[in-house]
Amino acid sequence: GNIISYDASGNPVAIATGNDGQVLTSTGAGSPPAFETLPSSGGLVLISNTTISSTGTLDINGIFSATYQNYRVIGSNLKCATDNTYWMMQLRTSSAVQGNAYYWSGVGQRGAGNPVDDGDTNGGHFRIISNVANDTASTNFDMTLFQPNVANVSKNYSCVAGGRRQDDTAQVLTCSGFLASDTVFTGLRFLANQGNITAGNILVFGIKDS
Repeated sequence: GNIISYDASGNPVAIATGNDGQVLTSTGAGSPPAFETLPSSGGLVLISNTTISSTGTLDINGIFSATYQNYRVIGSNLKCATDNTYWMMQLRTSSAVQGNAYYWSGVGQRGAGNPVDDGDTNGGHFRIISNVANDTASTNFDMTLFQPNVANVSKNYSCVAGGRRQDDTAQVLTCSGFLASDTVFTGLRFLANQGNITAGNILVFGIKDS
């Protein structure tokens, strides 16, 4: 199973068979190639895939750990039962939801270019988007959470959300902020300010450091 190659002097040499999953790589000019393990690279690892049917609040537990510092959360085809509501996210431990100390600001546009600005200081949640329609698949978002499972640091987030507004125009909101808490969090809660969440999907990914 060896591969025949040549050394720097032009003499034939046998390249030892590598292990399963290794690839044949160059080791430089004048040196025979070798089977080596490819270095790991940054990327996303799927941790959780949650489909929403109908619920007042959606808790996704046990998704944050010391394995990853940062996380990406993608929400798709989200629908609320009540028109003109807003989507919220809170961090939680295994036993409790954090209900205060959220600081965030958001800017965006609606309709044909009307500006939107929003925000809160020491509020009860991180905002995803406001004034959503109760039509099917009215909201989608892409969120990054920074160090939710790390002790003694503020927890930061950034989020881009968009879709159908309650007046049947398009809208987009970009938010960022921090939670002034040293707590180590392990999960998330999603909810609307009124009525149920009736449909959608939430994906949670860990972001590899290298």
